[in-house]
Amino acid sequence: MNFPDYDIPEKNSDSSHLSNGVNHNSNSNSNTDNVVVESNRKKNFDHPLKNDANENGSDVDMEKPECAFTRNLEILRMAPVFAGASLEILRLCAYMSRFVEFKKGHVVIKHGDRAGCAYFVVAGELEAYYVDPDNPDIFFAIQRISENDFFGELALIADFEAFFNVKACTDVKLLSLDRKSFRKILSKFEDKRDGLVEKIVQLRVRRFEKQMLNLIERYR
Repeated sequence: MNFPDYDIPEKNSDSSHLSNGVNHNSNSNSNTDNVVVESNRKKNFDHPLKNDANENGSDVDMEKPECAFTRNLEILRMAPVFAGASLEILRLCAYMSRFVEFKKGHVVIKHGDRAGCAYFVVAGELEAYYVDPDNPDIFFAIQRISENDFFGELALIADFEAFFNVKACTDVKLLSLDRKSFRKILSKFEDKRDGLVEKIVQLRVRRFEKQMLNLIERYR
């Protein structure tokens, strides 16, 4: 299989987005079973995939790199943010994405952490919620996130602190893409940059509208 001969950025060493979170009802203890991570970066294409993103990750039976690439590509084809994107852009995004698995109860995005990745839900369910930092008893469920949903998309275009939490309600399988890699891809396709950024903003606006309607219906 031939891949674009681009200068692929090194794996982002900041894996804070994969760190153990805190359940809004109880404290979570760090363990080695809460997350599994695959990567199909260029450096791994000559041998079976290895866990390379989190020291606390546990090993699994990894797919061959070519299979992982094909799987990632097919997943990204379903992501609304990439609707209409060229095959070359999709291939690069698939090439630099990571397949991750989290156990039920794991906090994937934690309020106050630096946002660095977007996620596509391959399997499982998550919940976006807000907890008042000054009063943990103040809790708002924002939205249920299910299979084929895309979340965390603003992290692809801006550096900011997460303003909500996302917790796995079941064991989940996600495909993640980090901002550094996405920006590198945009730099290769300057003529497509505005269109991709606009789709990310449109997706977030639609989600915000849906979340507001959910909150109004729940708390009216």
